[in-house]
Amino acid sequence: TADVGLVLDDYVFNFDKALTAGRHTIKVTNPAAQDHEIQLIQLASGKTLADMQQWLTTMSGPPPGKAIGGIASMKPGTTNYFEVDLTPGEYVAICFVPDKTDGKPHFMHGMARQFTVS
Repeated sequence: TADVGLVLDDYVFNFDKALTAGRHTIKVTNPAAQDHEIQLIQLASGKTLADMQQWLTTMSGPPPGKAIGGIASMKPGTTNYFEVDLTPGEYVAICFVPDKTDGKPHFMHGMARQFTVS
């Protein structure tokens, strides 16, 4: 049973409530026009979404965070679930799926979001 809902829309993540520390089951739906995914990354202390985006363009040096879970590419109209155990800190939700019009990963179209877990 999910305790958090997440809608993957074109270039945006819509959580139905703030994520808190602890174990969660997240129900993910994709009503959008194209495939999407969510990858959750726990940021290293002092790092931001901007640091992650910069690292993704160069992949030089250590990454500014670590992947902790998510859902791979989902077709429009599908639903899936995943579990995650969160600790307090900064996180990024990001989509790496290539856009169907220009081939760029969706995070380059703004589908990346930083949030705080308390």
